[in-house]
Amino acid sequence: MNSRLGNFTISFLMLILSLYIFFSLWVNGKSEFEMAFLPFSLFIMFFRLGYLYPQFKKNDERYKLIQQKAMFYNYFISMGYLFIFFILGNNIINLSAQTVIVILGALIIATVNILFMIFSKIY
Repeated sequence: MNSRLGNFTISFLMLILSLYIFFSLWVNGKSEFEMAFLPFSLFIMFFRLGYLYPQFKKNDERYKLIQQKAMFYNYFISMGYLFIFFILGNNIINLSAQTVIVILGALIIATVNILFMIFSKIY
């Protein structure tokens, strides 16, 4: 998407979708809330794209530094997520493989985009 308004529009639609999924599962008494995590992480991603669009429109050294730092720290945070799921998976919590993949995907998408916003404020 090559416009700030378009990214904010898709972000808002993803937020509505994730809230709809969450509340429809909650009202119906189902416990598969992890399906609402992925659209919410996409909300964070599109919000970051819209929020930082003017700064990242130019592909300069600052953008590359922010991208490099965010990916570097995201690697270690993702390893922490995997370690936590490995510890919790040993008969502490019963999670299916699909649930773990959805939660990990949502966490990784949200983490890297939040790190982008943090490092854009720092650098």
